[in-house]
Amino acid sequence: MRMLVVRLGALGDIVHTVPAVAAIASAAPGVSIDWLVERRHRAVLDLFALPATPVEIETGGSWLAMRTVVGRLRSARYDVALDFQGLLKSAVLARLSGARRVVGFVKDALREPMAGMMYSEQVDPGAAPHVIAKNLALARAVGVATDEIRLPLASAADARYKTPESGLRF
Repeated sequence: MRMLVVRLGALGDIVHTVPAVAAIASAAPGVSIDWLVERRHRAVLDLFALPATPVEIETGGSWLAMRTVVGRLRSARYDVALDFQGLLKSAVLARLSGARRVVGFVKDALREPMAGMMYSEQVDPGAAPHVIAKNLALARAVGVATDEIRLPLASAADARYKTPESGLRF
């Protein structure tokens, strides 16, 4: 199965999505996961040991650059796109990916309710006590039923992130 995770930014929101992606990867070891993320937040993904390939996008960039990324997404032929962000722009990108299933939250759980028009399936997270629990509810749409919260940090040996100022690896 090929999956697209859509969580464009920001740092805390990406961190809150990691446990759901870790749960998906753990439950379905053969799944191929790409993560659509804004270029300025891409390095955050390197802090985690996830089998997800970042796909960078500049949402404020040129139409040509946007078209190139959408073309790359469409050529990946995703089975499912999960929109963890709940904004109109993230929902549109999930839809434009060409995924057979586009899954997001129900209208009442979205930051921008119009985003729901882009989904083929909607998930009701119920009264999730925290955004991490809400994100785990979205993972259930692809058959992952867990409440376990794992935050798999990358070790110093396999971290890919470099601070631009020092060049140090951590």
